[in-house]
This record gives sequence, C-alpha cells and structure tokens, in this order.
Amino acid sequence: MKKFLKSFLALGLLAGATASAAELTVYSHRHYDSDAVLFKQFTEETGIKVNVVKGSADQLIQRLASEGKNSPADVLLTVDAGRLHQAKAAGVLQPVKSKALAKNVPASMRDPEGHWYGMTVRSR
Repeated sequence: MKKFLKSFLALGLLAGATASAAELTVYSHRHYDSDAVLFKQFTEETGIKVNVVKGSADQLIQRLASEGKNSPADVLLTVDAGRLHQAKAAGVLQPVKSKALAKNVPASMRDPEGHWYGMTVRSR
C-alpha cells in the first residue's frame, strides 16, 4: 500500500496540469492517520510538498466542478468507488495512462478509460 500510494502521488504530480515541480495538491475525503505519514514520507523522499485539502467527497467533487480548469487539485482521494463514478460523471477527472497502474491495479478496481484507480478495498 505504501509504495502504491507514493507511486499514485507521483503520478498525480505528472498528470496534474497545475502542479508545480515542488508541490502536489491532494483533495482527500480519507481520514486515516496513515495518509499523513505517507504524505510526509513522500515529501522526505522526493522533496515535493503535499498540500492536503480535506472535505467530504461530495464537497470536493463540487469544488472541483466549480474550480474547473483552474483547480489546484492533482489527486482526488475518496473512500468509496461510488464517489469515483460520480466524479467521472461530473467531468472533473482526467484520464491517466500509466503502465505501472495498469500492471498493479486489477481491472476490476479501475475505470476502463483511466479516469480513476482504486487503491484499497475493505472487507465486509
């Protein structure tokens, strides 16, 4: 998980149209302490600062829609696939082509057009 999230953040930097070389902006609905640890490690290893904007997935999707092409967001993290489908339907995600993601994320956990990739699953 740690390597994948770091790779995902790096991919966000590469894919983000508004990202500067020294910063990555993550819009996150996730509330896990482990994320802060991973963001810190990512910054220490890459020198890239991670700015985290927190909110509910619905708030963040609405924010992305209202910001449009001027959004500073590079990565959107949610806690469920339903919100990822909603974000895609709202047109706030851009597709990403990545051999690393295609290799490491099963087809059942990603959008066929590359708009989103699942990082974790919950057992129920």
